[in-house]
Amino acid sequence: MKHPTKTKGLSMIEMLVVIAVFGILLSIGALLINGLLQRQRLNEASRVFGESLRRVSELAVTESQPITATVSATQLSWAEDGGANRGSQPLPYNAEMSSSSSTNFTFNGRGLPTEPETFVVTLGSNSRTIYLLPTGAVTYQ
Repeated sequence: MKHPTKTKGLSMIEMLVVIAVFGILLSIGALLINGLLQRQRLNEASRVFGESLRRVSELAVTESQPITATVSATQLSWAEDGGANRGSQPLPYNAEMSSSSSTNFTFNGRGLPTEPETFVVTLGSNSRTIYLLPTGAVTYQ
């Protein structure tokens, strides 16, 4: 009398196929998350730069005197017209920035820029444009 053989569980080949499919899905997910993290970091660096511009504008209003801001590759710094340094703000995540016209620009005693400016914040292969409007408003694109 023969006993029927029942197999339970997965064979080794079935298990390897499941692991391979799971690995492929994980690698695709990791690529998508990395791109998302890069964009989020760029947005954060842009937001920090925009808030720094607003802070300099508010300082000019509070002091009722012109404040000159200087853009370097990795930070924004500002000083009174006489040259006394008032502060600086580095960009997070080693982001870099550049200005379309010059590295120095001035907010008058009412907190308005003397000329509109355009800045580009770059992180890796992504970049974001920031506009400082004549009204002192900061917009992002």
